[in-house]
Amino acid sequence: MLELALSLLRLGAAESMRAAGRRIGVALFFAVVASAAGTGALGCIITASWLALLPAIGPIRTPLVIGAILACVAAIFISALRKWPQRHSQLGGNLSGKHPSAVLSAVLCDHKTALLLGAALAGIVAGSNLGRLER
Repeated sequence: MLELALSLLRLGAAESMRAAGRRIGVALFFAVVASAAGTGALGCIITASWLALLPAIGPIRTPLVIGAILACVAAIFISALRKWPQRHSQLGGNLSGKHPSAVLSAVLCDHKTALLLGAALAGIVAGSNLGRLER
């Protein structure tokens, strides 16, 4: 009888784990969709700014202005990261207790080859006719 009760408890725990896994999966899906939508919105804002500024300040100054705006936004986020309170993470592992900029620096150092190759490929595609549609 005791073994039956233990089996039923294990079955109930497994069902709750499956339900929690489904909820986490749905939440992760929505987070990915929201992230993609936010990235698309940022791209649309940058494109609209580019097109609005192009006739006003010309083709030479427009990229400089857009780049300066993006650099200012990046500086704001970096300064916000520096002021971020250092809390100990509940995740454990080697990331607990580290500042987010230290974690980002470690990731960039670990994956610098892939990042450089990706940047080079993006530059090649941008400079060639591969990224342009023929009309």
